[in-house]
Amino acid sequence: AQTFYACSLLFAPEWWLNENFVDKSLQNNDSVLALMSIMGLLCLTIIVITFIIRNAKNTRVELMKKMDIASAVTWSFFLVNSIRLQQDGMAPDAAFKQNLGIYAVIIGAYAYQSTTRKPKSK
Repeated sequence: AQTFYACSLLFAPEWWLNENFVDKSLQNNDSVLALMSIMGLLCLTIIVITFIIRNAKNTRVELMKKMDIASAVTWSFFLVNSIRLQQDGMAPDAAFKQNLGIYAVIIGAYAYQSTTRKPKSK
């Protein structure tokens, strides 16, 4: 999901805006497109940081469980924001339903992973 958002926001912001918002004029707004590239870079930064932490030999399982819980909570904020956008009439129904399903699966996966994570083998 991180890679999808980073790539979408960096390389196809017009498509992403068109798919996720009712207002089709957003994809022609230079300020909005600039913000999309900034958000894409922030997503890329998160990818790099989490990759380093998850692959470090000295990362303990307790930290990984906390990262899983933090990720589930963060994705929950995406879900709540998606509901808010839908209630404000900003998100199309199809994108709203699709995003809700995706967010629910990601939240569930991180929550489950936080309870089943085992120490790395040496």
